[in-house]
Amino acid sequence: MLKASHQTKVDDDLVARCVQGDKQAENALVSACLPRVWRTVYLTQGAGPDVEDLTQIAMIHAVEKLHSYRGPDKFFAWLDRLTVNVVRQHKRRRILKLMEPASHRIETMATDKTDMLDRRLEMRQLLARLAEHVSHLRPKKRTALVLSIVHGYSAEEIGDIVGCSQEAAWKRCQRGYKELVQRIKRDPNFEQALQELLP
Repeated sequence: MLKASHQTKVDDDLVARCVQGDKQAENALVSACLPRVWRTVYLTQGAGPDVEDLTQIAMIHAVEKLHSYRGPDKFFAWLDRLTVNVVRQHKRRRILKLMEPASHRIETMATDKTDMLDRRLEMRQLLARLAEHVSHLRPKKRTALVLSIVHGYSAEEIGDIVGCSQEAAWKRCQRGYKELVQRIKRDPNFEQALQELLP
């Protein structure tokens, strides 16, 4: 079973240990990557019942395909490309309706600290509002914008991940950002919520 434990940095040495079958390294890799994969799926797919399943599928695929990672130091670009492809395949073929439930399940890290749980709930609610705004963008703009804002990729890197030119990626980001800002301006409480939770 894949288990998210503690947050850790992902480097090529950790990936190499996973490929060699080191289960402790695999758990550390999943712990480090799971929040990032979830955010990418959530904001590109949109809120809904498929988010958790797609996150699990993307993470399982990542672990199973680690041998195809060639580095160096490009792991997160590789992971994001794989995650985006999982979401795109889901949208095209509705794969969740055709496949059996995954045999491996990913457990998220549990905590007994009430304040941390409350903050995580507030952050999820805030992210849900953001995802609602983002979901109204066209898929190509949405994906480019998420890769830019959430993960900080350049237009060139986004073009490489989604398979378009640098110019096209830049235009998608700019137009998507403009539309998103216009939507947020019509949600007067959103900026206040951001300031309260993200000081």
